[in-house]
Amino acid sequence: MSDQRPLRDALVIMAREPVAGRAKTRLIPALGAEGAAQIFCAFVTDRLSAHQQSHQQTALYIAHTPARAPLLSGLVSRYGPRFKMLQQRGEDLIERMDSIFDTLFDAGHQAVVMTNCDSPQLPLALIDLAFERLSEAEAIVLGPDLGGGYYLVGLNRPCKGLFGAADGKGSSYERTLRFAGSTGRPVYELEAQLDVDRPEDLKALRTLLSQPDSPNLAATRSFLFEESSVTLPRDRSTQ
Repeated sequence: MSDQRPLRDALVIMAREPVAGRAKTRLIPALGAEGAAQIFCAFVTDRLSAHQQSHQQTALYIAHTPARAPLLSGLVSRYGPRFKMLQQRGEDLIERMDSIFDTLFDAGHQAVVMTNCDSPQLPLALIDLAFERLSEAEAIVLGPDLGGGYYLVGLNRPCKGLFGAADGKGSSYERTLRFAGSTGRPVYELEAQLDVDRPEDLKALRTLLSQPDSPNLAATRSFLFEESSVTLPRDRSTQ
């Protein structure tokens, strides 16, 4: 029986299996179904690679949907072997997010940061800052995206109702922020980030990556600038 204690911090990245026609569907008008899946594959690749080389004292997870995700598993094996696969469970996104936090707290982690894959340029410094803020008891950390949602949620204990806040006013992020404030717990907001969800966001991402101090996103750059497709890992079970 192992006496090894779980790491204090856990980072979990939410991801959908990059299947054409199911991944990044709002980008299909601009990229086609295959292109939308390929750019999502690039986003996942760059996020895995970045965290694989950093956050050595952080437990890494990729929370996948659907239950069977051989393409994501292939990406993890190739670019992020430190990541553990964690199935998303629940009828909707709210239930799945709550379930993931519960699972990781039950596993013994004391601070959990959840992010999406739609912000490949997300600075690692913001992840570090989120964990720093979570050193304060009962803190809630939120990272807003430019589309009215959020790219990051950090908790050090469960916060039921946070993801289902629906008072009917404002954006998803604004409703979540108001609910967080109503709990009486300390709430920290991070810098807003681009969420690549619509065709116009692709132009914004290209502009961002054209800057001299832009992040080194090899797979995403390859797709956007070199016009070379990002090859999806082959699903060997179909052979």
